[in-house]
Amino acid sequence: MGRLSKGDRHQSALQDAGYPSPHRSPAMPTTPSNVTVSAIPNAALGLTLLSLAMVIGLPGNAFVLWSCIVTHRRSIPVLLVAHLSLADVATLLTGPVYIRFLSTGHWDLGLAACRGCNYICAAAMYTSVFLIALLGLHRCLVVSRPSAAVVAGDRVTQLAHGAAAVTWLVALVLATPSIAFRHVENGMCTRNHSSTAWLVTHNLLETGLGWALPLSAVAAGYGLLLRRLQRTRLAWRGRTLRLVAAVVVAFAVTWGPYHVGSLLEVAVELQSCTGTLRKVAKAIRPPATALAFLSSALNPLLYACAGRGLCRTSGAALLPRLLEGSTASSSARRTVTHRAKSSRGQREKGDEGMAGEDTGTGDGRSMAEGAMMGDGGTVVESTEMGDSARV
Repeated sequence: MGRLSKGDRHQSALQDAGYPSPHRSPAMPTTPSNVTVSAIPNAALGLTLLSLAMVIGLPGNAFVLWSCIVTHRRSIPVLLVAHLSLADVATLLTGPVYIRFLSTGHWDLGLAACRGCNYICAAAMYTSVFLIALLGLHRCLVVSRPSAAVVAGDRVTQLAHGAAAVTWLVALVLATPSIAFRHVENGMCTRNHSSTAWLVTHNLLETGLGWALPLSAVAAGYGLLLRRLQRTRLAWRGRTLRLVAAVVVAFAVTWGPYHVGSLLEVAVELQSCTGTLRKVAKAIRPPATALAFLSSALNPLLYACAGRGLCRTSGAALLPRLLEGSTASSSARRTVTHRAKSSRGQREKGDEGMAGEDTGTGDGRSMAEGAMMGDGGTVVESTEMGDSARV
């Protein structure tokens, strides 16, 4: 009589994890499917973050994709941002499923939806962080070696299409554990690993490849760039440089709690904890996952804030102009155009000395170096500088 049945042991475990007791009282019978939102820790916070992410993120990312398509730009940053927005849209489209789950406190959509939605979100997470890393490292290359960016621009743009395709493929492969370890148990779509070794491997793989290593690579690149440019006028004054840094920081912050929860789960399993740490690890995952959804809505807001001075004049070309206006190739083209106009003006005045002015720097340097270094008081209007600068 003192032994607990299998069902009683399960309900006791739920209460230890912080869930309310679903036992029915004789006076007020309820059905097992009538589960309230209190069954999920911090469900109200999760609902708020998910709803906010969908309201802001879906139209914002739709505008980003539309802007990249209608302007017919195929530069590296525009291509990477377009794929990044596509990954964000894929994540946000699963939002209604999770909102339903948090509202009812019960997963009633079946195993296929459970695994499919989590697989999409995991693949989008890997794709996003890889694209953000590529975007950050490309920005470091453009600012630190502008001449190389101009000379290899066309070839690198072609390779960028292949790099984006490889990024998606790798992300889809890395996300497969989200299918293998997702199960529907007791009305919950949960991660259920067959052993502690699988849980540790899965969580460390997500945190390492999906957060820590790519962001560390970008941080190292920016650190080297700052060291290289700390004595120049371009150091940290570029609008696009700040924008990419903001995108990296936003991803790191919004996905940080999710990966902290994963590391807590690892610590709980390795130390066989059964007390407060286990409850914290279970309670942190729902709101942390919702906060990660919010990262998909922040990028369009960051683009809008960075280009607020260009909104009225650029229209649909706002994002391409914001991302491309600071490249060395753009600066070089503007410098060549300015010099060509100056040469025509001098020829009209009969000044033969300016008629044969070369578009180079005159001392054997490349066009890109001339664009960045300048000569003769040429005015270069560069978005990287944030305003018109005399160089």
